[in-house]
Amino acid sequence: RLRPPELDTLGLVGALRELSVFLSGPTLKVETKLPDDVSALSQSVEMAAYRIVAEALTNVVKHAQATSASVSLAIDDHGVIVEVRDDGVGLPQDAGSRGMGLKFMAQRAQEIAGEFSCRTTEHGSIVRAVLPIGKP
Repeated sequence: RLRPPELDTLGLVGALRELSVFLSGPTLKVETKLPDDVSALSQSVEMAAYRIVAEALTNVVKHAQATSASVSLAIDDHGVIVEVRDDGVGLPQDAGSRGMGLKFMAQRAQEIAGEFSCRTTEHGSIVRAVLPIGKP
């Protein structure tokens, strides 16, 4: 019942594309690099990936002062790699203690035996989750 309806109607790839278009605007362009086939993913992995991307992009819109962001998803032998990158101002040093967004993204990954990281680079921020391919 907590599964986003977009996942059922559009699938993960379609839902991520729709979310990226929805959050793009005159001051922020969000691009996607997504595979065509994600049928190997379980529903719990799809939901975690979607929720992590949604939270990360929301943070970009609210806090990053970015002009561009990208969403990528890749599947390899190690799992599903989900990344959201932006060219914004980066994370404040106390970002993990100020809000719940980073904690929720990390929790979503950990709930399904995945890994989560978020870091600032000289070019913005990178949110990254490595999730299991199938059911954890």
